[in-house]
Amino acid sequence: MKRDKYALYEEAVQTPDAHALTFGLIYVELKGKKASVLREDFCGTFQISCEWVKAKETNKAIALDLDSQPLNYGKKNNFSKLNPTQKKRVKVLRKNVISVTSPKADIIGACNFSFYIFKERKILIDYFSSARRSLGKNGIMILEMGGGPGFIHKIKERRTVNEKRTGKYVYTWDQQSFDPITHNAHYGIHFKFPDGSKMENAFTYDWRLW
Repeated sequence: MKRDKYALYEEAVQTPDAHALTFGLIYVELKGKKASVLREDFCGTFQISCEWVKAKETNKAIALDLDSQPLNYGKKNNFSKLNPTQKKRVKVLRKNVISVTSPKADIIGACNFSFYIFKERKILIDYFSSARRSLGKNGIMILEMGGGPGFIHKIKERRTVNEKRTGKYVYTWDQQSFDPITHNAHYGIHFKFPDGSKMENAFTYDWRLW
């Protein structure tokens, strides 16, 4: 049976409809009005962007990632399911997130701890600076972060996933190393299937915990 790691990741890790809803609620709480333009940084298969444009007919999304492989998966499996008018409101860019984009966004969201890929303070500041220039007057940036004891211990967290699209498998989040001096850390995601086959280190992460 051929299995796609991006489909497995989407089922095990992501809740794009909840993220899109939460982004909108946070914006209303902070600004007292509804957001329209979302920029999804490190977007991968850009599920959140697709959910965002599905939520309201005036919503627009810009999805940025440098890796063509998840972007192509997203175009084939997520973008393709949108109706014609929704497709017109999603701009998918293979582009560095340290870029100024238009139209100016109401919300820039970076999920799944992705900005930890920036290990140097200067590069992180460059990212924040370009993001600020990409936001509208009332724009906000939402970063999903992790840390504390539960993010630095060398542990493996496992749970069983059983979805109609991907079937049953065991998802493992593997916290492989953490340097308390540099805050550099390595993580991996593994998948194991009922037939005994595995995808070891289907995804790997080399981060600095800020």
